[in-house]
Amino acid sequence: MNWRSEHIWVELLKGSRKRGNFFWACILFLVSLGFLSVGISSYLGKNIIYIYTSISRNSFFSAGDRDVFLRNRKPMH
Repeated sequence: MNWRSEHIWVELLKGSRKRGNFFWACILFLVSLGFLSVGISSYLGKNIIYIYTSISRNSFFSAGDRDVFLRNRKPMH
């Protein structure tokens, strides 16, 4: 379905509001809040993330570990 006004052209994308897209948007939002809280706690020099105090000794993950996780998330074709 397309419609056009005097100055704009609007095209509705089929499937753009799928449940899976909202799920991934929520996941990305929560992850971004985590990055924001880590950045703020690093800037302030205080631990404002109290839930992670028990695992703070193992908080470093190398880029290689992260990449392996992200590669294994999807099957390769």
